[in-house]
Amino acid sequence: MAKPHEWMADIPSTDPALFSSDLILHYTLRIGLALVMGLVVAGLYYCTLGRRKGDNAAAMPLTLVLLAVLVCMVTLIVNGSVALAFTLGGTLAIVRFRTVVDDTRDTAFVIAAVVVGMGMGTGATAVIYLGLPVFSLVVLASFFLMPQRVPMHRIIVRLAPDRDPGEITAAPFAILPNPPMLLGIETAKQGTAVEAVYSVKKLESPMVLKLLASLRGVEGVQGVEVKPM
Repeated sequence: MAKPHEWMADIPSTDPALFSSDLILHYTLRIGLALVMGLVVAGLYYCTLGRRKGDNAAAMPLTLVLLAVLVCMVTLIVNGSVALAFTLGGTLAIVRFRTVVDDTRDTAFVIAAVVVGMGMGTGATAVIYLGLPVFSLVVLASFFLMPQRVPMHRIIVRLAPDRDPGEITAAPFAILPNPPMLLGIETAKQGTAVEAVYSVKKLESPMVLKLLASLRGVEGVQGVEVKPM
């Protein structure tokens, strides 16, 4: 029977060099720089959100900062080891991301956070110091020079297949400040219904409720959905 604590003898001894002051300072500096650069990317993202600052996209900056720091840490852990790279790759592959990216611009910022973390982890700081200002310049130029996307609502009206969508929606849509634009008509419920899809400039909540009540009161309307685009 093994004596108490004998199992600890099987554990490989820790290299004292791993805890040297120079190495700790080196890691702290790399992770700190990744944090600072991640804050720069997150701040740039938040400042150029425009009309989207009020929705859930405002939670993205924290993710960008954490991503930059974590990628830097992963890069420092791998440190040129192919075995560690494959191990970490297999471990991270278990994590599955199901969040749908609403704007392709968000994808660019996620990649920017990954690049910043990887650059600081590998020590390629010159690339980050030169590339990040160029990235920021392009983002700011597109924000100030390109027209901002107008927030829209999508209106889906489900009605009987023998009814004309234009005739049914004419009166309810008359209460809207801007006339909706028909995007398409398609069958639903295996041909037992028709869905007419419209787009309109973003509506306030009271107007949405008023529109829903008006459409549901029309004979032949089976259902109505109003959702942001």
